Amino acid sequence: MKKCKQCGSTMKEDAWEEIHLMDDHMIVDSFLAWVCEKQCGYYEKMNGDIQDAN
Repeated sequence: MKKCKQCGSTMKEDAWEEIHLMDDHMIVDSFLAWVCEKQCGYYEKMNGDIQDAN
C-alpha cells in the first residue's frame, strides 16, 4: 500500500490535471497519478516524477 509522503494517508491510482493560464489561452495537462485519498494536494505522476500541489 502506497502512503502519502506529506500527510501519511493512503494513495490511490487516479488522474490529475495541471492548468496553466496564459495571456490569451490555457493549457490543460492530464495524466495518471497516485493521489492522496485525504486530498492534501500531494500526488506522484505514474512515470515516477514527484510533485507537490501546494
